[in-house]
Amino acid sequence: MLNYRLLLGGVAFTVSFGISLLLSQQFTQAVFSGAIAVPGAIVGAIATEVQQRKQKNHLNSQVRSLAKYRDKLEFNLISLESNLDQLYQQVNDTYQQREKLNAEVPALSAYKYQLEVQTRSVLNQLQTLSQRETEINQSLIAIADEKRQAEESCAALKTTLNQLNARVVERQSHKESLALELTALQNQLQDFEQQKNDMNQSILTLSTEKQDLELALNLLQEQITLLQKDSEHLQNKISFADKFTGHSKGEPHLAELPKPKSEKEVAPEWLELMAQLTKNQLRILEILTKPENPSAAIKQIAEEDITMPELIIDTINEQALNTINDLIIEPGSTLTPPTIVEEYLGAIKQAIAIAR
Repeated sequence: MLNYRLLLGGVAFTVSFGISLLLSQQFTQAVFSGAIAVPGAIVGAIATEVQQRKQKNHLNSQVRSLAKYRDKLEFNLISLESNLDQLYQQVNDTYQQREKLNAEVPALSAYKYQLEVQTRSVLNQLQTLSQRETEINQSLIAIADEKRQAEESCAALKTTLNQLNARVVERQSHKESLALELTALQNQLQDFEQQKNDMNQSILTLSTEKQDLELALNLLQEQITLLQKDSEHLQNKISFADKFTGHSKGEPHLAELPKPKSEKEVAPEWLELMAQLTKNQLRILEILTKPENPSAAIKQIAEEDITMPELIIDTINEQALNTINDLIIEPGSTLTPPTIVEEYLGAIKQAIAIAR
């Protein structure tokens, strides 16, 4: 190392001496310049050596690190070789498994096809079930609406049933009262029958008396006619006398005699019939005597009695048949309302007026 420094100092001296001598042509100055260059060269060599030592130390440190890294790499390499052997073993196992799988592929393909078929079938079934679910939901909605309507109808029917029950109870009590009234009417009817017989006897007597009275009336009418003629004759005489005496004014005149009037009487059979009919039956007879269409009013009265209009009309005709030996109401049809027989209309009006 020292020789190297001396050699470097000699080279520096020689170069500096030669360059200075060539430039200045002075030997002393050239020697001085050479002498100055020698320490600089030595210092430079020392600095270079220090730097080289640092680099050497650094390189030694790197070498040691690389040696450690190499040892680590060798260890990793050994591990990798072990892993590689394991991988080779796994690869062999994988090859064997692949061969097994290749052998199982046809069976798996068939199984896959079967699964696809089953999947399509399941999808079709799901679609069908979805459609059925939609239909069932719609049916449930319709059923819910029908249930609601049925509940409303049931509530309305219950209300109507309660009203009908109340009306039935009321009609039952009314029926009992009517039964009592019917018993009383039957007793009255017997009395009326007795009175009818008496009246028939009286009518016979009155008929005889009527004939006698009619004969007497005819005689009286003839006498009245004769008297009228005499009165006219006398009136003419008085008028003629007044012309000559001047006393025609203020004299009394003979008045005309009034003509007798006869009232049309109602037959007892009609009064008996009116007595046998109920209040609502009389109302129906009165409605039928009016020109308006009676169907609606008759239907309302029948509903009040919880019966039908035809039954009420049949009952009235039965009573009439038993009393006057004839039917008084023509039942009509679905297009024409019931009407009273024309020949009995006047008698029924008079009988109703008397019965009321």
